Order: sequence, then structure tokens, then C-alpha cells
Amino acid sequence: MGNYHRYPLCTHSGSPPPLSGHQDGKMTQKEWALSLSLVPGVGGKLYLKLTETLGSPQNILQASKEELESVPGVGPRISQAILSPEIRGKTYRVLEILGKRGIQYVVLWEEGYPPALRELSSPPPVLFFKGDLQPLKAPSITVVGTRNASRYGMDMAFNLAQDLSQAGFTIISGLARGIDTAAHRGALQTGKTVAFVGSGLDRIYPPENIPLAREIVEKGGAVISPFPPETPPEKGNFPRRNLLMASLASGVLVVEAGEKSGAVMTARLAQNLGKTLFALPGPAGSPRTKGVHSLIKQGAFLIEEAGDILEILRPGASSKKETKIKKPIAMDEREEKVWEVLEEGPLPVDIIVEKCNLSLQEAYTLLLEMELKGLVTSRGGNTYERRIT
Repeated sequence: MGNYHRYPLCTHSGSPPPLSGHQDGKMTQKEWALSLSLVPGVGGKLYLKLTETLGSPQNILQASKEELESVPGVGPRISQAILSPEIRGKTYRVLEILGKRGIQYVVLWEEGYPPALRELSSPPPVLFFKGDLQPLKAPSITVVGTRNASRYGMDMAFNLAQDLSQAGFTIISGLARGIDTAAHRGALQTGKTVAFVGSGLDRIYPPENIPLAREIVEKGGAVISPFPPETPPEKGNFPRRNLLMASLASGVLVVEAGEKSGAVMTARLAQNLGKTLFALPGPAGSPRTKGVHSLIKQGAFLIEEAGDILEILRPGASSKKETKIKKPIAMDEREEKVWEVLEEGPLPVDIIVEKCNLSLQEAYTLLLEMELKGLVTSRGGNTYERRIT
């Protein structure tokens, strides 16, 4: 989707940008892309519309008012913001901060940009990061939960993240107090972890987790933000951060969460994206576990240890005896493909989508048809397997 393919593909994430080449007023295409992303009111969806209509970010920023307002969604206020001379000054200021702080950035059309985020209807045009984005290429689990965690919740988040990391999963979380912090620390014992924040990378929040962010980077992970430097950790930023965490993972694990918490919101976003949901149960009636228990009632997998998650996401690692299933004879081409893919064992919908080259809606429709024919069965949590007869 989008027009990120129109521009030359960079083969590296890039290092902090130098400023010495800016004395003549020239910017690279990557810097033009950064500049466009800094325009107030230009989010991911409008960014895509602009590039689809007018081409490169440089063309957009040098377009006339009439050309800009020919793009759906661009009115006088946004066209004026795009044409404002303040944008170039703001761009140079951001580039200066990136250089001084050792912050890198990757734009939508670069090779280092996570492919899963390009599939969003409104992908972040730019990601700012410290560290290495390579861990995002490995299978990953997003771990979320309450900031006001119990000792039990903290210990379980730590242990689950440690075991999943040891099994080869990158642990994604939000660097918040409580469950997020425990998950990052657990993952660091055996592997790599990636933190997404709801502020600029020069304003890590909470401040007491600045050493943790540094350790994540030093041990081969990354701290990432869709927000430019100097962005404060405002409440409205966190839903956007949560969407990115949900998008990048094979599954989302919720450890202690209230009914209307950000952790439950992340789980709902993940469910809409076809991800597999896991939930750790806790004491009945506790405000910390009401959201978790609600998710379990609605189909999330109840888990007690990392092995429960591995059995779903890596069925080949299961110790259960395999059952031979006779192949039905009456299947069309698409059903045949899904049947072959499910030979591996139970799979989440997003993996079926990827392996069968289907859209999420196509996959759900096809799986429902196959379920009605008795070919597959749902295991809950957006996971399907061949039906055993």
C-alpha cells in the first residue's frame, strides 16, 4: 500500500544525520520525507494520499497551494502548514537534535522500515530509534499490563518474558512502570527486547526507566518512537504507540489489566489485526485482573507458562503426539492452500494471511467456510487448525 516504492530504497537504517551538508540549503530525499512528517496535521493516512497524488515529499513541500488543495483531505489550514517556511527550520532543528542525541530515523520507503507497519491504514511516516531494528525481524510477542502491578504480576511478566526470549522471541513492550518494565528486564536475561514509547526519544518516560532504555540498546535491542524529539509524553500519544506494538507481534500477552486499561486496548487492536491473544489469569474480583478475565471469556488463550504460548505459536515444538488426518477430496484451490499450511499445526490468522497471500477479510471468510464444511476448527484466540474426525 502507499507509494513508498516510488523512491529509491535505502539498504541501511542510516546513522545520525550530519548537518555539514546543509549549508547550501540542500536536503536529501530522506530529509525531505522527515520534513513532511513534521508538518502539523499530516499523519500517516494523509502522508500516503499526498505521495500518491503529488509524488515525492520534496515535490509536495515545493507544490503550489492549488496543487496541495487538490488532494482529498488537504484544506487551507494544512496547505498553509505545508508551505510554511518554518517547516525547514524545524527540520534542521530536529536533525541537529538527532545528531547530538545519537538518534536514528527510518522513513516509510526504506528497507529498514518494519514491513508490518506499512500494512496499517495510517502508518507512521517516520520512526525514530536508538539501537538496532534487526530484532523486529524475529518472531515477537508483545507483553502489556498495568502500571500498578502486584508482586505476582511482576514476577510472572519477568519469568514469561525471560522464557519466551530464550525460545527465540523478541519481547516488545512499552517501557512503562509495572508489567512493561518487568517484561523488558526478563527478556534482557536471555535475549533482546524492543521498547516503544509515547514521547520523543529525548524525553523518555518514566524518567526512572532511562537506565533501562540504555540497557535495552546496549544489549542489542531498540527503543522506538513514532514521535519526533521534544514531543512530551502526552496521554493522546499512547494509543498510537499501542497500535504499533500490536501490529508488530505474532501475539499479545496481557498480564494484569483493568477493564478499561491501555493494555486491554492494545489487546483489542491486536485482535482486530488478526493477532493471537494470550492472558494470564489472576485472583477473582481483583481490579488488576478484570480486564484479563474479560479477554479470556471472549476467546483469548488462558496461559500459565511460556510453554502454553509456544504450543500455539510453534506447534512443531509441542510434545503432544501428532495425529494423522486424512485429506478431504473436495476443496478448491484456496482451501487446498490453507489446508497445506495448517499441516504445521494450529496457526494464528495473521500467519495464515501471510503464508496464503490473503487479506485479513479474505482469510476470515475462507476459514468460516472451511469451518462450516468441517475442514478446520477454531481453537479460540484467532487460531485455527485442521479438524480431526
